[in-house]
Amino acid sequence: MIVLDNKQSVSDEETEGTHMDVTGDDHEKMKEEIHRMAKDLSIPLEEAARAVYSAYGRPPPVRTNSVDFLSELVPGMRGVSVKARVISVHSALRQDGESSYFFGMLGDSRTSVSFSCWVDFDFQPGEALVAQNVSVREYREKLEIVINRYSFLSPLGSMEGLIPPVEDGVPQSISELEEGSVNIDVQGRIVDLSSSKVNVKGVEKEVLHGVLADRSGRIDFTCWGPMKLERDTCVRLIGGYLRSYRGSNRLNFDAGCVIRELPSDVLPPLADLVKPRPARLYTLMESGMSGPVEVRGTIVDLRPGSGLFLKCPECGRRAVKGQCTVHGRVEGIPDLSMRAIFDDGTGTAMMRGDRWAVESLLGQDLDTITSEVKETMDPELVEEALKEKLIGKPFTLLGDPVQDDYGLTIFIQELIPGWDRERLMEEVSSLMGVVL
Repeated sequence: MIVLDNKQSVSDEETEGTHMDVTGDDHEKMKEEIHRMAKDLSIPLEEAARAVYSAYGRPPPVRTNSVDFLSELVPGMRGVSVKARVISVHSALRQDGESSYFFGMLGDSRTSVSFSCWVDFDFQPGEALVAQNVSVREYREKLEIVINRYSFLSPLGSMEGLIPPVEDGVPQSISELEEGSVNIDVQGRIVDLSSSKVNVKGVEKEVLHGVLADRSGRIDFTCWGPMKLERDTCVRLIGGYLRSYRGSNRLNFDAGCVIRELPSDVLPPLADLVKPRPARLYTLMESGMSGPVEVRGTIVDLRPGSGLFLKCPECGRRAVKGQCTVHGRVEGIPDLSMRAIFDDGTGTAMMRGDRWAVESLLGQDLDTITSEVKETMDPELVEEALKEKLIGKPFTLLGDPVQDDYGLTIFIQELIPGWDRERLMEEVSSLMGVVL
């Protein structure tokens, strides 16, 4: 507490933070009155501020304490003043759906911290600010700065001691990403995008799913926060992390990360990036790449469950002897599937196809196949026909690889009999270092 006598004067710096929710002319007028009352009545500065605020019909002020770096913040701090650069900022609707709030990341030379702002936030990424009379809490196991109507935000002219622009770094390629990586800096084109609703602690939340691709490869991603993303746009993403999901690497990020839209010509067009990439099974098993991929090999075995079967009309699960594991006794409807072992000389994978793949291989539709099985009374007719078409034959497989606890599975997009001999000769020539 500061006690003043008639001979003492108070600097503007000492009164900063004692009237954080007032701006403009009122701010200067109230500051002068606080100075004058503290001096004339020889009372503490905080007491004078409370009296002036009361006269103006405003809530009592809170004196702020400054920290030199964001790394000094701890949960539970109140009335804090910080200096930082805005890394990212986004807006979203509050739960009442009638007003918005802002959130994102603030950073300095040592660290970055997420923030939420419940008043207007007029700063853009890259700008520096002083945030006075803010509080600090732990939210979802992360530190968060909370800015409310009692806080005061002002621009900071000097960038000294603050983090450099994010564009100074060099983004990684997707093929360089490894499981467990954090603070990822990567750029790519969004080649696929969808959304779903999830329930988080009783609140329905929209989650975005998609695929990010560059010249080196593709990776599935999940965005856990409200973001404006669009398919076929090039973006730079800073601040995500990588986790393995069912054997495949997945990029995770939320609205606290930095998202920059890039010119479309920095990456190949969408049509080129979605083409299946030539691959070997051992590289797929090691890298966790997402598809589509192109693999040449031979089918060495057909697994049980291939051919014609009956499925539950409600959920699509197999109905064994008229029983669905979920819906009980049902009137099954016919369907087709195929599971086979695919070998390319470097490894093996399960190859899975549904109705259209079987129809394409046998050159017959489901109705025709079902009629033939009924006429012959031979339930293994389709399985035998598939074996004849597949076992020991070379194929070029186009599909999406997925790896889990049971190994690598490739879901068929297209199955082409034979190999492209010219491409095969070029690859052999390249590997041997000779010209054929």
